[in-house]
Amino acid sequence: MKREPQRGSVSPLIVYGSVITCVMAIGGATIGRVVHAKREAQKVADAAALLAADTVREQGLRSNKTGALQLAQHNSPIPTPASIDAMDDKPLVLEVATRAVQSVDTPRFIFDGNAQVKAVARAKIDQERRYIDSNNPADVVLVLDYSGSMSGQPISTLEDAITRHLNDQRIVLEYAAALFSDSLVGEVPFGPDAIHKILEMFQNSDAGGGTRPEIGFDKAREFFGPPDGGPPRFVVFVSDGEPNDPAAATAGSTAMWDTAQPTVMTVHIGASAASQFMISVSGKPDDRGNKDYYFPVTDMESMRRALAQIISKIACPLEKLTKERIKDPTTVRAFLQDRNGNEILLKRIEDLAGNSEQLGFFFNPNTYDINVTIEACALMRNEKRSLVVRYNRAVLIQ
Repeated sequence: MKREPQRGSVSPLIVYGSVITCVMAIGGATIGRVVHAKREAQKVADAAALLAADTVREQGLRSNKTGALQLAQHNSPIPTPASIDAMDDKPLVLEVATRAVQSVDTPRFIFDGNAQVKAVARAKIDQERRYIDSNNPADVVLVLDYSGSMSGQPISTLEDAITRHLNDQRIVLEYAAALFSDSLVGEVPFGPDAIHKILEMFQNSDAGGGTRPEIGFDKAREFFGPPDGGPPRFVVFVSDGEPNDPAAATAGSTAMWDTAQPTVMTVHIGASAASQFMISVSGKPDDRGNKDYYFPVTDMESMRRALAQIISKIACPLEKLTKERIKDPTTVRAFLQDRNGNEILLKRIEDLAGNSEQLGFFFNPNTYDINVTIEACALMRNEKRSLVVRYNRAVLIQ
């Protein structure tokens, strides 16, 4: 039997196949654009998180991060808005979460004409906090050299600088004082009117005689008595030269450390010849002869600054930063933060004696000690502000 030809049976299949192939090609190309946009958006989100976190490290929580977000958008040639989703201020890290969005033009039959690609990122910076207990003021004994070599300008400089700080009511400390030469020139024990009595003693005392600091050390030991679990104890020892009997002076400082257990801050006026002795009587009972507690001065200004640094270290003792966590000491920044998260950026001062009248902080990259100026200390004590120290470049964690 003869078959009739099947006309038109192949052509529809070819058409249908071509349509499917075109759709797949368009869809594949579109998906490729979406994947590319996703990659670009992720670059922007990552950069935004890193830049915003570093902005917080440099300028604080409330800093303007618009510049960081705009800079992050340069990581893609296609317009990609970036935003900050959240900041998480944790005890040891601060985390910043960001989002970037990029639009992709697509065929209407695939993604309804427009696809929005989103990417998120999270970066962190390291931080530590320090607090001050202002309910436990320190006890401070001033052991001051009134020997003949201190007469004239040195004793005037000493009295003026100490008077300035005793009259500063922002930081409350308990004071006593012992003035020595080759005998006891004057003394004021701890008491409710001690500051007024010390200032009167300055007016009624003259420098003269030899240098026997052991007399002052013995009197400080008497003022303190044995350790009783009370406030921290400090001696501020000021002198300009070698003692008449170095062995007796050293024995006096040792007896004071062994019995009363104070920390000794020494202020050395004048020539460096006596620096060895002055350093030897500086430090803590368990860390004697420590140069970090030794302050050489030459004039009224350096005396005032040294005392400001000493009072700040006494009133606001701060634990060292954690050496193991700091990868780049040059990135260390410090802020005073109130209970609402408002922050004051502290100026980094390479030497606190360089400018003690401003809000600032000092960080020693060799010892990892951190201190604040007396202005910053007053805010920590009186306004209950915490010191927030941030460091290391931001790193991605998501």
